[in-house]
Amino acid sequence: MTRYLKTQFDKTVKAAEHDARMLYGYSGGKYRLLLRNLGGVGTAHFLLRPSPNGRLHDGLIELFSHRALHLSIEAEVLNRRWTTLFSDAERSEARRRLTALDCTIGVMLLPRAEKIVIGYPVPRKQGGSAA
Repeated sequence: MTRYLKTQFDKTVKAAEHDARMLYGYSGGKYRLLLRNLGGVGTAHFLLRPSPNGRLHDGLIELFSHRALHLSIEAEVLNRRWTTLFSDAERSEARRRLTALDCTIGVMLLPRAEKIVIGYPVPRKQGGSAA
């Protein structure tokens, strides 16, 4: 079962990367190289290691700027379908990164699947000027 899940996760994140590139012009060259060399699960394990200063990686920031975090590996790792593939620490790190961008995380339950839903912060209005 684990081999099947790993294969499915790999297909899912590669499809998400392709969608991000085609729909939003996501660059992600280093990410594609990691996927090619480590596969989806290996890439997730590599990317979800906590950084000493809590810094978010450039690819996540780029996806955020396009409001496309649903295509991030962080969002996919939070899907309960993949629970056995990742540690609690990795899932916590994925959640920390998404919430560090002031996003909310929800789950949409579908008949045969689940989808992670990302809520984005509402831009604050600048103080108005007097006419």
